[in-house]
Amino acid sequence: MRRDMIRDINHEQVTKALGCGQLETGRWLNQEQCLQRPGDTRWSSHYKTLKSLVNMFSTIVQVLQFVEKDDRDWKNRDQASNLLVYFQSFDFVFYLHLLLTTLTITNTLSLALQRKDQDIVNAMKCLKSTRLHLCNLRRDGWGNLLDEVNEFCEMHDIARLEMEDAYIDPKKI
Repeated sequence: MRRDMIRDINHEQVTKALGCGQLETGRWLNQEQCLQRPGDTRWSSHYKTLKSLVNMFSTIVQVLQFVEKDDRDWKNRDQASNLLVYFQSFDFVFYLHLLLTTLTITNTLSLALQRKDQDIVNAMKCLKSTRLHLCNLRRDGWGNLLDEVNEFCEMHDIARLEMEDAYIDPKKI
């Protein structure tokens, strides 16, 4: 039932975005999306999971709101309510984008190392390239990451964190 709800809501959003000109049409574009389940052993599955979570964020929020309001089981309603609070926090959005950015960089290396015809020289080049990208992210990538996070927060009506504000530990309130 919830899988159908996700599919229906996502279809409505894609149709609306196509009508407004926010999405382009063409071959292999706007395929039906679903949430990817992460696997235990492949980093690329975690990358795909986070990517689908970002792409379907508003759909997931709508389904959680439905479950919070209309599910018969109080445990499901409570869990959906707690997930909504967390999903709509700056912390979650920041962690989501940080992990997605990191896994985007490492996904190429992960896929390259899984190839059976991979030689050690090329693998070492891929490793050095990935390390360089991660160092660049650590050194210079915070501004771009925060811009992405703030844009995502603005698009989904999530309160942004002002970096100049004093930090208050929520555990000590």
